[in-house]
Amino acid sequence: MTRSLFISDLHLSEDTPYIEQGLTTFLKQEGDIDRLFLLGDIFEAWIGDDDDSPLAQRFATAMKSIADTGTQIYFTRGNRDFLVGQNYWVHSVRSFPVTPGGLGVLVPLSY
Repeated sequence: MTRSLFISDLHLSEDTPYIEQGLTTFLKQEGDIDRLFLLGDIFEAWIGDDDDSPLAQRFATAMKSIADTGTQIYFTRGNRDFLVGQNYWVHSVRSFPVTPGGLGVLVPLSY
């Protein structure tokens, strides 16, 4: 049976470390999952793919770790993180496009 998780509206920021910790704990407790869907507003704000903030780096490390287990990650942007693009996933998470254990799909907004 395929196990999928759907997560949205976390609004991660440096001001809310308890939400980031909650996400980390939740994903560890869930164990092996086949697909992780991140459905927008994962970040409170995203200023661009060249963001090298500690939060952006920690999130990239966490997603890379999850992708390395074979989980496919699907991401769609929300109104607060609509600038998250392919460059972030390629250069930070190092998982794009579809590869075994890599990022599944980057779903673009249709503006």
